[in-house]
Amino acid sequence: MLVVGVPNRSESQPLGLPAMRLGSLVLAAIFLLATGVIGLITVDRMQNSRDLVLHTYQVRGLLKDLRLDIGSVHANFDLYELSGNFNQVAQLDKQLQRQLSMVAQLQKLTADNALQQVRLDAFQEVLQQDIDQLTACIRQQNCLGPNASSRNEFLTTISGRRRTMSDMLRNMEGMEDTLLQTRLIIWHRLFIRLVIILATCLTLALLLLAYNFGLLLREIERRKQQAQLEKNNAESYKMLSARILELQDVERRRIARELHDSVGQFLAGLKINLGRLQRREAEATAQSYPLLLES
Repeated sequence: MLVVGVPNRSESQPLGLPAMRLGSLVLAAIFLLATGVIGLITVDRMQNSRDLVLHTYQVRGLLKDLRLDIGSVHANFDLYELSGNFNQVAQLDKQLQRQLSMVAQLQKLTADNALQQVRLDAFQEVLQQDIDQLTACIRQQNCLGPNASSRNEFLTTISGRRRTMSDMLRNMEGMEDTLLQTRLIIWHRLFIRLVIILATCLTLALLLLAYNFGLLLREIERRKQQAQLEKNNAESYKMLSARILELQDVERRRIARELHDSVGQFLAGLKINLGRLQRREAEATAQSYPLLLES
């Protein structure tokens, strides 16, 4: 018995694989879009955090430079007093004005920090007093006077003010250090978040790629099965056609045998009867009737 394979509905259709692949692609696109948006927001926050960290470093650097510059001014002033040389007044004035400029720059940089603004205002008042006193002293050749007690009192006042300003700057540096640590922690957290986002994105992208690859393999396997089924069907149809031709030939042979064995004999008998009738055509008797009826 010859059986021809006919693909059923489940085999002829793609088993929903294109829809699954399309769904996975849409899901991947949505996920990548969401990841991109979150990543952009995180990167923007990291840039802002980085700017704040650099801003804090800049403020700390200015505070340190100002503290060192103030110490340098006082050291030079003591040297001038000991040597009695006041020829570098212009240079010292320039150095004092640079200190005021640095304070103004610090006030501009810390405009968003109210506490630092208050401390800078207080520091500026002390610095202005120090500058006024130093400027007035160096412009007078004998500002300290010949009296050793007045000289010691003046130098004690200058030294005390110098320590006060140095302490004020160190307090502001400490505050900036604390702020810097906080901002570095925030930046580090944002960096970790960005790394997690990128790692998650890469992992899910690989999973979706593997999933689509699996669907593609299933699609290839299904197409191979379908091609094999079509090949088998073609061979079955070919065999069926050959079988039909064979059956037709057998049927023709059978019909030929039946014609030869039955109808042929009937025709031969008819020919004989008609020949006998032809020989007896002159006799129109009743004897001819049975032969004629048989013919």
